[in-house]
Amino acid sequence: MGLLDSRKKITTEQIHEATTGWTAYNSTENEDIEKWILSKNHTLPFLLRVLQDHKSYFPSIQTGLNEVEYLALSFLREDGCLFYDLCSHIMEERINDGLSNLHLAAILKELMKGPYPLLKGNIPLPNYSHPASNPMLELTSYGLDVLNGAQNRIELVGIDWWVGGVYLHT
Repeated sequence: MGLLDSRKKITTEQIHEATTGWTAYNSTENEDIEKWILSKNHTLPFLLRVLQDHKSYFPSIQTGLNEVEYLALSFLREDGCLFYDLCSHIMEERINDGLSNLHLAAILKELMKGPYPLLKGNIPLPNYSHPASNPMLELTSYGLDVLNGAQNRIELVGIDWWVGGVYLHT
């Protein structure tokens, strides 16, 4: 049976849910996503899960790291590794996340900024001009301090990032 055979009509309730979900995603207030998640019945099969996963890209109050950053630093805690090995590990942990290697590289690049970087690499991370770059990555002592709760990522490297409609910056 193909997908065409299993199609269903979209209801007015589903259109409303999609519209309000999109509005919450694009809101400049991260609380609007939480309000949407906690609101009434969710009839669209994937939207609730997508917005729940989207929340994991906001930084933790304790560490200043989002869940992807935390996974990356935790994986590097014991030993350094090549970027694409780290990428494979994170993508195995975050199935259906939609995270690409270049998006992950951009996230990690933010952790390598300033005088107190949390990560270091022997060559630049992949980017659109050099997508095959595969640096050896290592956790710095500052990164270890953040993982251990002695420091906060935002205090050490700052933040300048969009999560949906919310602009996070210091």
